[in-house]
Amino acid sequence: MEYTRFGTTDLLVSPMGLGCLRMSEQGGQVDDVESIATLRMAFDLGINFLDTSANYGQGHNHQLIASALKGSQDKVIVHTKSGSPRTPDSSGSRSGSSPKYLTRVCEESLQRLEIETLDIFCMSKVDPDIPIEESVGAMARLVEEGKTRYISLSEASADSIQR
Repeated sequence: MEYTRFGTTDLLVSPMGLGCLRMSEQGGQVDDVESIATLRMAFDLGINFLDTSANYGQGHNHQLIASALKGSQDKVIVHTKSGSPRTPDSSGSRSGSSPKYLTRVCEESLQRLEIETLDIFCMSKVDPDIPIEESVGAMARLVEEGKTRYISLSEASADSIQR
């Protein structure tokens, strides 16, 4: 399989990635054995880019990926989103952009994925009530601390990131 550079990083990724949401929630019954087999088949076929989130299955998704990654951690690129904390009844979401939340969820992701450094840590949604400089500043500290190699933003407008 031919791999391509991911943006301006040094990461080489397969032309097709694997989104992992349905392996943990949102759409009926899930089967851990089948999900792990799917992940391993993807690795065998050369797919090396996984997209996941700390929120998928309240961390269950990361645990599935950790099981499938055993022995292949250095061959697979994991892009994980921070997600947003849910209200107790799951009827809505609160901000997932606070520095405290981003730091905590990154550390939880590392534990669940059983790795020392994330490849890419993505803030799921920019909160207009939290200065983006604070959110991205916290993520930059995670890079400095070696907890993630790269950061990314989802659902960020050009206006919000131009500051």
